[in-house]
Order: sequence, then structure tokens, then C-alpha cells
Amino acid sequence: MNTGKKKQNRVLIFISPIFPVFVSIILFYMPSLTDALQFNREKIFSYKIYLFFTCHFTHWNFRHMFIDTFIFLALSYGCIFFSFKNKYAIVQYFTNLLIPSILVSIAVLVFNPEIKFYRGLSGIDWALYFVLMAKLYFAAHWLWKTGAIIMFFSFFLMMIHQFVSKHSIFVPDMGEGIVTLPSAHIAGAISGIVCTLVYHRLIRRT
Repeated sequence: MNTGKKKQNRVLIFISPIFPVFVSIILFYMPSLTDALQFNREKIFSYKIYLFFTCHFTHWNFRHMFIDTFIFLALSYGCIFFSFKNKYAIVQYFTNLLIPSILVSIAVLVFNPEIKFYRGLSGIDWALYFVLMAKLYFAAHWLWKTGAIIMFFSFFLMMIHQFVSKHSIFVPDMGEGIVTLPSAHIAGAISGIVCTLVYHRLIRRT
């Protein structure tokens, strides 16, 4: 790959996380469009499959949107830091968004039949969390590996908290009648593992 192409790819991977955040902010200030693009069980069963993807960019309130997007950016750039020089970095990053967006929505559809509406980036955030954890674990320095182990056990502690309290540590109160869905977060974590396996399989073939 020539130098110009490398620079172009690096610029693209660097600005990629900004786009989902930008879309999330725009949608937040357009309530009618947010309502139209959120996960809606009835509409999905009417074959509006695009809601599987768009729902992740919709949020319930400003705090929900702010924390979701802040964590999304932090985890995204953490993942990018460890794959910035890799020629497949841009492919890997968008895989990290595509697979979770599908699996998280399917998890909500299947395991939470009582939920009619769903919004938020948190499922994708957990996917990125596990992708970053894998990158830290396979890094050379022992400090990164230690961080990965801490992240692994922290995940289980946070899931226990969610099952017990019915709320997220980061967004403890999203409003009346709105609850945190551990199933979406677990699906996100599994998606992160799947993304990592897909990426390593791609690398082995080249």
C-alpha cells in the first residue's frame, strides 16, 4: 500500500467514530425522527428491518445520549489505538459496529418480548469493550494484559449490578418506565468476541 493510501485510510479510521455520534446528536434533537427510527417491535414484525440498525442511534434523554456517545468514543479510539497501523483497521472497525447492531437487536427481540421500544448505543459499547479487552490482552506489555483481566471481571460485576438493580451503573435513571436490558449488553459482549474471532480469521487468510 502506497503512502498516500495509508494516510487516507488513517484519516478515515480516525474520523469514523465521529459519524455515529453526530447521527445520535442530530436524532436527539429531532424527536419525531427518533420515534420513527427506534426499535419498534410491531414495525419490525412488519418487515422494517432497518430499525435493527437505526435504533442504536436513538436515545431516551440527554444524559442517556451523552454517556452512551462519550463511552462509544472512548472505546472506539481505544480500539483504534491498537490497530491504527493495520491495513484492515477500517474493515475491523465497521465490523465492530455492524455485527453488534444486528445481534443486540435480535437479542432484544427474542429475549425481551415485553419490550416494545429500545434505544441506545450501549449494546455496541459493550461490543467495543470486549474488542478493546482482547486487544489489551494480546498486547505485549504485562500492564495491558492486567488491564484486560480487570475489564473481564468488571464486566461480570456490572452485569450482576444490572440484574439486581435493573439499572446501569452509568445511567442509573433513564426515566419512568425505562429499564436497562442486560440481555442487550450480554449480546453486545458476545458480539465483541465474534468480531475479534472474525478479524483474526481474516488475518490468518492473508
